[in-house]
Amino acid sequence: MKEVKISSHRYAKKSCSLDIAGEEQKHHRCHVNIIKNGVESMPHGRTITIQSTENNGKTFIKITDSGVEMTGEPHHERPQNGLGTMAVHSIVKFMRGEMKVESAIGKGTSFTLFIPAVENDHSAKNENGPP
Repeated sequence: MKEVKISSHRYAKKSCSLDIAGEEQKHHRCHVNIIKNGVESMPHGRTITIQSTENNGKTFIKITDSGVEMTGEPHHERPQNGLGTMAVHSIVKFMRGEMKVESAIGKGTSFTLFIPAVENDHSAKNENGPP
């Protein structure tokens, strides 16, 4: 059995929750698909890092794995990278968001989701920090 470490970082001036526009189940499906694909791309285990912040009315969620890079060809190197990634892209687009994918040999893959934030009185804006 491989060991996978999940590390989470929230970049904000104070502790707060992220309030994102859209359906909770759709967000959950996006995160599960990205994390599952990342875990499957790391045959010997390693690390998945989740970073999040809010800035200028958008929530940024970056999920990075240290596994095999994506090739752009479904089912080539990363298990199920085609269908899972397409589902995530469709959901993010439906929620009026954007998705950016970066992948490099030996470094793994990062998915950054840009989703409109819901304004409320306890959200913190952060001009600094990733993603």
